[in-house]
Amino acid sequence: MLETLVHLTAEVPDKYVLGGANIPPDLEISNVSESGLPAGWRNALSAHQTITREIGDEWVRTGRSAVLSVPSVIVEERNFVLNPAHPDFRHIAFLVPVPFDFDSRFFDRRSQ
Repeated sequence: MLETLVHLTAEVPDKYVLGGANIPPDLEISNVSESGLPAGWRNALSAHQTITREIGDEWVRTGRSAVLSVPSVIVEERNFVLNPAHPDFRHIAFLVPVPFDFDSRFFDRRSQ
């Protein structure tokens, strides 16, 4: 949610859903380590984050795995990128999406 929120304008979005997935524990997950990223990668504007795009592009091109674990730019968590073209993608079970509403207080603070 926070990864999306930082890119939104003051308008409260109303067409989002929250989804989940069950990734089998034996499914290979490729990992991008923070130590392998250049200094300041979190603070760079998205237009200047070419290294992260290159890492993702190479991961897709090589077909290394169906799942790529990447560090979040916003918080100290991991995000998971999925490759639907990978043969192991079929082993990922998706939960039924549910409507998601952003708390309007996120947007009220921007106008103050």
